[in-house]
Amino acid sequence: QIPPKAISQLTVQDSEGQLLLNWPAVLEDTSGAAELISHYIVYRGSQVFFSPQSGDSIAGVADPSYVDAESGIGSCERNYFYAVTAVDLAGNESDLSSMVGEFDYGIIPQTAGYYLFSPILEDGQIATAGDLGQSIANCTAVKEWDPEAQSYRSLAFKIDDTWYGQASLTTGYAYYVFIEAGPESSWTMLGTVPEDPLFTLYAPGGNGYNTITLPLTSTLARAGELGASIPHCTAVKRWNPATQGYESIAFKVDETWYGETPLQPGMPYYVNVTADGQWPDGKNLFSYDVRLRQTDHK
Repeated sequence: QIPPKAISQLTVQDSEGQLLLNWPAVLEDTSGAAELISHYIVYRGSQVFFSPQSGDSIAGVADPSYVDAESGIGSCERNYFYAVTAVDLAGNESDLSSMVGEFDYGIIPQTAGYYLFSPILEDGQIATAGDLGQSIANCTAVKEWDPEAQSYRSLAFKIDDTWYGQASLTTGYAYYVFIEAGPESSWTMLGTVPEDPLFTLYAPGGNGYNTITLPLTSTLARAGELGASIPHCTAVKRWNPATQGYESIAFKVDETWYGETPLQPGMPYYVNVTADGQWPDGKNLFSYDVRLRQTDHK
């Protein structure tokens, strides 16, 4: 009745447009004794840190790898997250592995301009601004918004085929990337789901704009709810790459918030605050259970 150890180091990569999962074979149970594995169960969900049910199982495989041909890579309408368990010959199932996922940003065809992207997954490869630029087709420059100076700052740029810019990136933070005109495409991130980012918000002179990213775990549904969750916030905007400008999606009048625009976890937003602070600060509610599931088998 002793279950196998949980899978360590679950990895994900793009294999010719299909999502490839790999993990080390499990050889021990949780007591450290040798273990014989019957199979592995691959779970997939549309929300991060989902608690897998039987309907979330998409495969049972004997070998420590799996290719999901229906992952939705390149589709901004669906982003999937994955976890894997090991099952021994007696039917005992391990705890969940760490969670990995894929997330897509759309790129408008034949339109050159800046996009606001947030690298929200850790792939072990995109560590600098130059790495980010190289990972995006037709990208030529990377900038960030400096909330203390209330201005844009160049981080990396491309001349011919060479990238210049070794500024470190912070997972979950938003960056402006300039993309030249090209065919319809998308930018796909693949990697491990990290902890939610924490943003320090600045209001120089009592008023300032800041870029944030809605955490993958957030259950906030509307722009007005986002604004209400941020201390001293008075307005929420988003970047529109088609118009190359910001558009207001929520604002506060007296103590009332207005703004019904739907939110998407993992997307960047632009918020105005009237005093320094941090966010998330505990005011916004998360309902997903991030603990590992444990299943008992008699």
